[in-house]
Amino acid sequence: MEVNALDDSASARIKKIIAEVKPLAAEYYRLTGKPLGVTGEVAEYLAAQILNLDLAPARTDGYDAIRHEKNGSKVRIQIKGRALGESATRGQRMGTIKRNAACDIVMLVLLDNATLDPREIWEAPYRPVEERLAAPGSKARGRGALGISEFKRMATQVWPVEMAHPSNMSGASEKACPECGYKFKGGTWGGIDAHWRSRHERIAAYESVRSAILSGRYIRPE
Repeated sequence: MEVNALDDSASARIKKIIAEVKPLAAEYYRLTGKPLGVTGEVAEYLAAQILNLDLAPARTDGYDAIRHEKNGSKVRIQIKGRALGESATRGQRMGTIKRNAACDIVMLVLLDNATLDPREIWEAPYRPVEERLAAPGSKARGRGALGISEFKRMATQVWPVEMAHPSNMSGASEKACPECGYKFKGGTWGGIDAHWRSRHERIAAYESVRSAILSGRYIRPE
């Protein structure tokens, strides 16, 4: 049975379970430095809720969710979740991607390892991903493990969809502080946490505005 087809009481209970698991998993990671092992389930659930997907029945071979297109077609999606911190390195890899799978899209859900809240969702067509995994020269790719940065280069960010901010109109790839307009190097948000805490913590705690800043929804307090 697909998750979105469950009755209201079951859906409400699942939502409550996820809400209870997230802080426990985040605390476990802080104490041990190891994931609790629920990142995949949390990522699948959040992707389904955010993007209105139907989760596939347990142990479905090759994909984890279905997206129903307006033309009536169904897109089969393999979902991978990864929890990252502010200091994540460029060498971070996704979980193992199933090869020769009956799916159309590979989706990556990036979570904040301090809270297991969603940060970004990316997706790429399955065929070029599989072709990249088959390319020689990497034992990790041979095992189905693709680097996150490598995946992003062939993927599209589907959530959050960034909104233009007046301080960021000079270039689509630039990222700028919505309070002071300071532009971060490399077209990324790298350093926003330290910048905000040193310059704007009096306005609001970074943790309380982080999601709004990264998604382009930040509004300056009056």
